[in-house]
Order: sequence, then structure tokens, then C-alpha cells
Amino acid sequence: MKLLLLTPEGTLFEGEVRMVIVKGTEGELGILPGHAPLISRLLPGPVRVKLPQGNEREFQLAGGLLQVSPERVLILAEPSGSP
Repeated sequence: MKLLLLTPEGTLFEGEVRMVIVKGTEGELGILPGHAPLISRLLPGPVRVKLPQGNEREFQLAGGLLQVSPERVLILAEPSGSP
């Protein structure tokens, strides 16, 4: 599935991923391809991204908004440390 991670400064990440793990207001969410549509606020903390090659990346965010569709995850976020 495709992940698009945006901040007010620009695109932080765009590409294919195997899984996205975030802290939503209802708890930790693990999003896989084909996930049901979802919208959630994000709490401050890490966004973990599992890439197709098997490695993992992590982004520290100060909160934001998550939108999930079966083939795409969109995160509109403030980077950690932003005012």
C-alpha cells in the first residue's frame, strides 16, 4: 500500500509500505494493505513504517490526522518539536 506522510513543510515520506503503526486516540493502530477505511486523530509519538524490503523507519510526530483507505494511508502531521 502507499503511504503519504505530510507536514506543513512538505512531504516527509512517500512510497510503498507493508505496514504502518501509529498511536491514535483510541490506542495503537497497525495498518496493513486492505484495511477498512478509517479516520483518526494521532497522538504525539512515533510512526513506525515497515518497508517492503523488511527494514523499518520511524518518524517522531507531535500529533496529526490519519486517513486510511484499502490501498493508501495519508498522515497530515506536525513534526516533533514544532510549535
